[in-house]
Amino acid sequence: MNKEEILQKSRAENAAGYMDERERGLRLREDSVSLGFGLLLAIILFIVKIARGQPAADLLALVTGMSAAGFIFRCVKNRKKSDVIWAALCTLLMLFYLCCFFMGVS
Repeated sequence: MNKEEILQKSRAENAAGYMDERERGLRLREDSVSLGFGLLLAIILFIVKIARGQPAADLLALVTGMSAAGFIFRCVKNRKKSDVIWAALCTLLMLFYLCCFFMGVS
């Protein structure tokens, strides 16, 4: 197999996945940084809301919802029992905090 055949095969493989390994790694790091920043911002806002005596159910629903989504994704991909338990727990917490938010409970 010569260089051109190898390049052609690589292009065909990457066209199906639309991203090469470097782009996938970059996307993964980008998603990790943005998730970490979002959680840090949510923690700061949570502390400010508690300090002001405001209810923070909206932020708690947001954070538990993000966690539930991640665990549900893992359940679909890995099918591990622990992921199912965590997904169910985070989903229930998210629903609880959403109810608190919409009912105006502190």
